[in-house]
Amino acid sequence: MAPRQLPDVVTIRHELSGDDTAALLHAAAPPVRDLLVTLLSGVTDAEATGLRWRDLELAAPTLRLPDRTVSLPDPARAMSHAIAADPAGADTRLVGCQDAVDIEANVIRAAHDAGLVRSGEVAAAVLHRTPVAKLVRQSARFGDLSRWVGSLPREAFDACGALAPDGAKPPAERIDPVLLALRRCAAAA
Repeated sequence: MAPRQLPDVVTIRHELSGDDTAALLHAAAPPVRDLLVTLLSGVTDAEATGLRWRDLELAAPTLRLPDRTVSLPDPARAMSHAIAADPAGADTRLVGCQDAVDIEANVIRAAHDAGLVRSGEVAAAVLHRTPVAKLVRQSARFGDLSRWVGSLPREAFDACGALAPDGAKPPAERIDPVLLALRRCAAAA
């Protein structure tokens, strides 16, 4: 049986499948791949524009945000361009995008280049919703979601309820916040 898809909440497409995620990461040039990895790790487009080099912790590997720490694939080779191109200034933008419009343009171009169906509908919000859906399918507690993906609107919780398996929810320590496609991208780098 095909996995249930997260229904549209506002005007955004469902989350990406594992195959679409892998195709997107594989087809993207390194600077754009860094952006995609960031979004697929649970960072919103608004948060991504604020990330600086000082926020990337390679040893962990994590991204430090004001309200949480986001896990990256271990090792963080999925962001190999960012690591290799480490600029001298800690205040330099990590993903190189100036604003949400720049992020959306990069995401749509990457989706088109990867040959994704309905590529024009693949937005940064879709990439953010992909780990949300994965976490909910793992039975993550709704109260724990913000530790990985930040604050979510009430409508997102309503939509996520349809994806959540029945039964008791495990503690946060038993949930894997990193998408399998990101781990595979890191291993192939």
